[in-house]
Amino acid sequence: MQEYISRLRRAQEIRVLEKAQTRAATVAFRDDMLMSSPPSCSAADFKRPRLRRCLFDPATIDWTHSSHVGGGLDRHIWKVWFGAHGLYTLEVFWDANQPDFHHYFAAQRECHNAALPQMLETAI
Repeated sequence: MQEYISRLRRAQEIRVLEKAQTRAATVAFRDDMLMSSPPSCSAADFKRPRLRRCLFDPATIDWTHSSHVGGGLDRHIWKVWFGAHGLYTLEVFWDANQPDFHHYFAAQRECHNAALPQMLETAI
C-alpha cells in the first residue's frame, strides 16, 4: 500500500496545476460558526458550501476506547468517542494545506461533501 501511495504521489507531482484548480484552492470551505443551528441554504451557499465547526472539543476524545479504522492516499480514519457523546468518525488528513501539484485537496472536498447533506436536510 505504501509503495502504491508513493507512486501515485510522484505521478501527481509531474502534472501542472490548472487555472481553475488554482482559483478553487482560494475559496473558503470551512466556517467558524458552530453547528448549533440549521445552516444557511441560499443559492450562493449551495455554490460554495462551507462546513461549520463541530460542537465537540477535540481535547475530550477518549483515545483509550478509540480505534484506527484505516487509511489511504489522503487520510486516516478513526472511530472516536467525544466524552459521553457517543461514537463518531474522525478523519485526519495528510495534507494540512492545498498541495502545490495536480491533486484535489482532500480536506476541502470532504468539507464540501459533509456540508451539502446538512444544507439539503434543512432545505427539504
